[in-house]
Amino acid sequence: MSHECHTLRTVMTYLLPPTRSVRLTGMTMEPEGVCLQVTTTVAAAGGPRCAVPSFTVHSRYQRRLTAVPWGTRPVRLQLTGRKFICRNPSCPRRIFTERVPALVAPSARKTPRLIAALQALSVALGGQAGARLAQRLGLPASRETLWRLICRLPLPGVAPLRAMGVDDWAHRKRQREGTSGVDCARRRPVALRHAREAETLAAWRRAPPRVTIIARDRLQA
Repeated sequence: MSHECHTLRTVMTYLLPPTRSVRLTGMTMEPEGVCLQVTTTVAAAGGPRCAVPSFTVHSRYQRRLTAVPWGTRPVRLQLTGRKFICRNPSCPRRIFTERVPALVAPSARKTPRLIAALQALSVALGGQAGARLAQRLGLPASRETLWRLICRLPLPGVAPLRAMGVDDWAHRKRQREGTSGVDCARRRPVALRHAREAETLAAWRRAPPRVTIIARDRLQA
C-alpha cells in the first residue's frame, strides 16, 4: 500500500465513530457518493437477553447504513457483522446478532450522528421546513421521518408545579367547555380537562406534586 493510500485510510478511520469494535476494510468512490466497508472485530459478543459471551459464529450478514455526508458527498456504510450461537442453555434465544452501539442502533439504517443532526433540524424548524433545509445540507429526509425522530426524543424534565392558574376554556363558545391549568411560574399550560365541576379542581389539588397556590378569576358566569 502506498503512503498516500495509507494516509487516506488513516484519515477516514478517524472520521468514523471512536470505537474499537469495527475497522475500515475498504472504500469506494461511487457516482452517488462514498461507500465505506467496515467490519466488526470483537472476538466474542454477549447475548441481548442473557449477556453471556459467545465465541461461536453462526453466520455473517451485511447492513447498509447512511451516515453524515462529507462535504457535498453522501456517505454510505456497508457493515459486515456476525450472528453468534448463544451458549447459555437456559436462554430462549439461540442465535443473536452482535451489537455495535457506537456505530448504529439495532435495526436502524442511519448512524447516531446523522439521527442527531436530523433531530436538531426537526426540533428547530419542524417537519416541512426542516426537510427543506436537510435537503440543501445533503441530509435528505422527509417531513414524516423528521416527525418520527421528534417522537423518539425523551421528554424534558419538568420542575415541580407549585402555583397554578385555573380558568375556563372551550373549543367553541358555549360548547364543550372545560377547565384549563396554567403554570404561573413558566406561563405555559399544563393541563386541559373536559369538565368544569369542582371535583376536577379538587383532584388537581390532591394529586402529586402538590399545588400550594391556585389563582383564578372571581367572575360569576
